[in-house]
Amino acid sequence: KIYAFGDSYTDTGNTVSTTGPSGFNYVSSLPYGMTYFHRPTNRYSDGRLIIDFVAQSLSLPLLPPYKAVAARGGPHGVNFAVAGATAIEHQFFVKNNLTFDITPVSLGTQLGWLNKVLETQGCGRGDRVKCGALFDDALVWVGEIGANDYAYSSVS
Repeated sequence: KIYAFGDSYTDTGNTVSTTGPSGFNYVSSLPYGMTYFHRPTNRYSDGRLIIDFVAQSLSLPLLPPYKAVAARGGPHGVNFAVAGATAIEHQFFVKNNLTFDITPVSLGTQLGWLNKVLETQGCGRGDRVKCGALFDDALVWVGEIGANDYAYSSVS
């Protein structure tokens, strides 16, 4: 099982399902996805991402984006990454007048989505044994995140 977090370098399709810069919609068109999938896949690549290679090397299917499987997650894990995501909470940018049409998804948001998935799998708050079992054979992947914090701050 893999739980993946990050930004566009790890996003397997969550951006298209969330609010954010309208310019991100272009990943739903060719040439994105044409090299490996032969169709658009909402990945910021014309083929696979590093997380796709990791999943395949572990004999797991490619991770579904969280927004596609909703709060139930998937049997082999789920990808929470969103293109344009920040390490710092969105409210920081609002408070410091550093906002424009940015993705209001942070690492904290992604961790909140993980909590929702865990709750649907019977891992309530405080049940450490049950929660621990869900991570026994899991890989927690934290991909690139934080570069967007600098980018958003420098252009505001």
